[in-house]
Amino acid sequence: VRMASPCVSGPVASVNGMIYSSFVRLCFLFTSLLPCTLAAPAITHHQDLPLIYFGVDYYPEQWAKEMLDEDMYRIKHELGADVIRIGEFSWHLIEPHNGHFDFSFWDHVLERAKFHGLKVMFGTPTATVPAWLAKTYPEIMGADWNRQTRSFGGRRQYSFNSVYVSFNSVCAENLALSILMFSRR
Repeated sequence: VRMASPCVSGPVASVNGMIYSSFVRLCFLFTSLLPCTLAAPAITHHQDLPLIYFGVDYYPEQWAKEMLDEDMYRIKHELGADVIRIGEFSWHLIEPHNGHFDFSFWDHVLERAKFHGLKVMFGTPTATVPAWLAKTYPEIMGADWNRQTRSFGGRRQYSFNSVYVSFNSVCAENLALSILMFSRR
């Protein structure tokens, strides 16, 4: 089994580095086994509501638009999943320029998910900052263990002690409003 190295920051990682690293690897191993155990029919606690949903992370923004329906069909019918988790790395799509929000791509994805009978968990799209934000506010980039400023292009490379928090809030609020408007159609 090949595992990605976790990006860990903060005092917990430095105090118990080896123990933490082993714990993370154990968690990755455990979660890699979950799809096998959750693929069984949903256990219900109420006749209409499943207690457990089986889902997958799905990044349709990384693939050709023509693949969307086939992907969702296969997720639902071949994999047997009920839920897709989307959006957490898509800030650049949602706000391509400061203050300009465009949800058309995700509206289409939500429409297709509904058509295919998939539920959606929409992650807050702030795990990666858009290029315009890092360029306009270079202080947004966090520092590594050696206090070297991180370069743009990775996950969670921002600093919470910067304007990131206020831009993050505006993006999340606009997303929530967009989803609310979508759900009322």
